[in-house]
Amino acid sequence: MKRMALAALAVIAFGLPARVVAQDSPQQQAYKSKRAQLLKELEESQKDLADIKGQRVQLQARIESVIANMMQQRAQALLMSSEQNALQQLDAILTSSQDNLLAQRDRFLALGDAVRRRTGSVIVVLLRADSTAPQTLQTATLSVNASAPIVRTYSADANNALQIGAVDELY
Repeated sequence: MKRMALAALAVIAFGLPARVVAQDSPQQQAYKSKRAQLLKELEESQKDLADIKGQRVQLQARIESVIANMMQQRAQALLMSSEQNALQQLDAILTSSQDNLLAQRDRFLALGDAVRRRTGSVIVVLLRADSTAPQTLQTATLSVNASAPIVRTYSADANNALQIGAVDELY
């Protein structure tokens, strides 16, 4: 009896793992199939992610290209605006110079009329430099009523004085 009990225990001991293995087999297959399915989904997700990353890089490159083009257009516009500003400033200088020349002509005409009307009058001729336009004056020649011309020569110090507002009496 002891042998039979041992034999029964041996059959149970050896038979039990076979049944457990046999019972785990469908679970393992379900696990393996689920794992394979998840691995496939993971690979597809990684592939989709790589595609999206590539699209992102392309989009970012296009955005940077558009920004670079916009900055280049802005720089060209600024360069043109500086040229336009320079032209406007030159126009303003020419306009003010023309106004100054017209005012001086009117003064000379008025002086000429005054001299003709008054025989005992004294004419005074002053030289003043325009301080808005840097210039260097070498000489000045004045001739009144076909008399001997008066010639003045100006040094660097005299030019500096004229630039800051000094006046030279020529006649």
